[in-house]
Amino acid sequence: MSTPSLALAYIANNQNQGEVPCNAAFLGLDLATNAEASWPTGGSDVTLTQAQLASAMVHVLSGALTGDKHLILPASVPRTFIVVNETTGGHNIIVEVTGAPGSTVSLLASAGYALVYSDGTNVVEISGGGGGGGGSVTSVGLSMPPGWSVGGSPVTSSGTLAATLNAPLAKSVSYALADADNTVLFTTGSSALTATLPTAVGIAAKRSTIKKVDSGSGAVTIATTSSQTIDGQSSWSLPNQFQYLTVESDGSNWWVVANN
Repeated sequence: MSTPSLALAYIANNQNQGEVPCNAAFLGLDLATNAEASWPTGGSDVTLTQAQLASAMVHVLSGALTGDKHLILPASVPRTFIVVNETTGGHNIIVEVTGAPGSTVSLLASAGYALVYSDGTNVVEISGGGGGGGGSVTSVGLSMPPGWSVGGSPVTSSGTLAATLNAPLAKSVSYALADADNTVLFTTGSSALTATLPTAVGIAAKRSTIKKVDSGSGAVTIATTSSQTIDGQSSWSLPNQFQYLTVESDGSNWWVVANN
């Protein structure tokens, strides 16, 4: 079993030398968020596997082009990353999911860094890069996955679209998390509180973090809906101060990706 976006292997129950997959996952996460990968086009389309897409945050395409070419992404793999079109010849790089089942992004040559998001079907440009082609539009909007807030959408004449991660919430009573919640900080005092996760269905790759921040005797119980599980369990407990749990949806259930 591995994470849906970066394919990082989970640590199995009672696994010997658990530090081995753990260190491999740390390295994979570090590369996925900081590294740069170069992809010479050779005048042709470039097709990335899930492992190649996860190998770096910045993907640079180079080479001489005589026409527009495609950067082809794997299907059903959500991923936010940066694309740079450093090809020569003045042509566009079109970023799309294999088979082009949804929207695509066209990036001008030498237009700089473009932040791009793929939900595994559609590709959207979050910022930078600039698109190619002619024509006009009357309204431009921006949709983001759960956990983000969008400001300024839609733009109908001029303006700025802004996407920001939702800030942590502070709670001192039991709380049912919404899809948009990223981190919830619980102060329990002596009361036992419950944090109920949203349904995992329809929000694959969504992560949520629950943390108990005070030294009170009350524990935080993390519960699920619709008989869904957390690493195969029906619930999880945070009895101690500063304990936390980060889980990720696979579209059906929740999996632990970090805890202490």
